[in-house]
Amino acid sequence: MQKVRTDFSNFPHQKIGSGTFGAKTTKLESFKASMEKSGLITLPSVSFPIEYFRSALVRATLVDQCGKFTGQTSGDFPIDFGINQTRQIQEITKFLKGFIVAVRSDERSAKGCGVFETQFVEARDILWILKRILRSQFSESAQVFKRLTQIPDEIGIMLMPLAGQNFDLFEDVLYGPSVSVAGFTIIDRNEVRLSIGFGIGGGVNQYAVQTRFRGGKIDFLEFPPEIRLMEAQDRSISDEKFAPNILVTDFGFPNIFEAQNSSDDFCNRILSVARERQTDVYFEAQLIDHKAGLFAVTQIAEHTWPKIDKPNGKEIIKITGYRNIVGSGVKVLDHYVFLPSPSYVLDEKKGENIAEVRFKLIRENPGALVIFDRDSLNLHSLATYEYNPAIINLTDHIRPFSCHISGAFRETGKIVLNAGGYNYFINELSGKKFAVWADELNEEAGIVLL
Repeated sequence: MQKVRTDFSNFPHQKIGSGTFGAKTTKLESFKASMEKSGLITLPSVSFPIEYFRSALVRATLVDQCGKFTGQTSGDFPIDFGINQTRQIQEITKFLKGFIVAVRSDERSAKGCGVFETQFVEARDILWILKRILRSQFSESAQVFKRLTQIPDEIGIMLMPLAGQNFDLFEDVLYGPSVSVAGFTIIDRNEVRLSIGFGIGGGVNQYAVQTRFRGGKIDFLEFPPEIRLMEAQDRSISDEKFAPNILVTDFGFPNIFEAQNSSDDFCNRILSVARERQTDVYFEAQLIDHKAGLFAVTQIAEHTWPKIDKPNGKEIIKITGYRNIVGSGVKVLDHYVFLPSPSYVLDEKKGENIAEVRFKLIRENPGALVIFDRDSLNLHSLATYEYNPAIINLTDHIRPFSCHISGAFRETGKIVLNAGGYNYFINELSGKKFAVWADELNEEAGIVLL
């Protein structure tokens, strides 16, 4: 039965050409010595600067000679690398056979914004996947994100082995990291806030466990309902739903106690990195060998926690807890829009597209506080919507802190709050000026009438 290569030291580590490399590449380089000193590893990678693909994008009329977006998006994959560039890429991929390769966008931010694409593929698929990743920067949401953050149009690309190990399960071989984590340090409090999940991307998906490390240990850890691994035979992502009793048997997957002990150890190490660099950090990492407790950091960047003063006024709702708050700031508003649930749209507006009905309301109310319930909108849809600075979800079903897209909210200055089922405050907002505020560091947020 075919297994995925895990000899990561044989994966090439190089920069292709010269030019401007993205923040994933440069930040991993910058932090490498500190991470290795703290017992964390970084993976080898092949990085392409943003200028490397410009001629192909110009030929596709997607950018001009200066790399500015032209607005042309016709065709599925109109990008042509040309004979010489195609040969160079094919020559590189010869050394990647047998690995699962993460083809990652490498933009000017390493904060985990969740806007651009990452794909996990075999070496044989890299050439066309490169085109797909490049095209992701021209999506409407990516363009809005770049306008709001003033990130330049072009992105680089990074090829990195998907960190993990092979698991023999029944007659199949599955592959991936044991545990994935993502989060932030708070060195002044000896604290790490993080999401923990089993398998690929578990630290940044909706099934991840939101928890924190303080007092030398993680508060709690539990089994998520889903584990994402790769099928070693055809390299397709498989959403495998394992019961906890399967996880703790003889298949090589860590049990909950091993996972927590390894995660406790990781938090101590990432705090050590932050202290040495004298800055808090955002990080993404994977536990690639739970028996050895070996973590590979795949993304890291400096992070600053904004200082927020709560506005004066009549408090009509207060929200606490880091799981319910994404973003920091004060947004002064004078109107809101409540998005109806799909059931309302189906009953009252038969024949109309559900998403279009809701986004029409948003477009007609620029600058409004957006209020919705768990069934009415995907957070991804609002992360890069240009004109609405604050969003409130009326249930605790959506976990904004665990969503990879939460980075886009922070980077674009938006606030996202979970109201936990309380909706009594809505009527008090009508016809009044109010402030939505959030202090993510101190886990406080709310609305006050001004």
